[in-house]
Amino acid sequence: MAAEQYAMFQELVGVFQGAKIQEGNVWEKLIFEVIRETGRYAMVENGHAVLLLHDEEKKGARKNHKVDIFCKDDENKVIRAYNSKGKSFNNTESSESLCKEYQLYKASIEHAYPGYAVTYAILKDEYDCKDSKMSKYKYLEANGIPVFNTKGYLMEQYGISTEEIEKKRQTRTIELLQERFRKTGITQEQLRLLTTGASE
Repeated sequence: MAAEQYAMFQELVGVFQGAKIQEGNVWEKLIFEVIRETGRYAMVENGHAVLLLHDEEKKGARKNHKVDIFCKDDENKVIRAYNSKGKSFNNTESSESLCKEYQLYKASIEHAYPGYAVTYAILKDEYDCKDSKMSKYKYLEANGIPVFNTKGYLMEQYGISTEEIEKKRQTRTIELLQERFRKTGITQEQLRLLTTGASE
């Protein structure tokens, strides 16, 4: 029985971890949807592919970058490209290499859309520039890649409140979790046995 319970536990860990990882994608999609609904841009796309500029000798380099939220205003010749970041932190990449990567993305968009004023910015959930853990983002800001607190920026730039978005995020994440759980085939009785520690 213990082996069966442990296997169930492992499966449940995967369900919850997978749902948590996908929550960032849910948030990004919701932000994309509300910006698109403003009608401010001629084009708003989620995952817009841009051909990357590379040195010819750079072998094995990625050919495209998918912009999380790509907004193109043809009338004013303006492009706003947003990279949506959740609450978590990734400290595996240096500030310098990350900045170079984002600068490459911006330059590639400028090359693909000549004559447009391009902003490549980070929308960071719960961003606080005074937090010492955010030093990587401060480095980006100092080197031409703006970083904004998602909630404040959406309100200031678009008049969008994130309260409704947050409710939708929670609802969609729970729906995602329920769907992932259903796919496991684990029954309520099996869960009861797992949580009560009952054994055969």
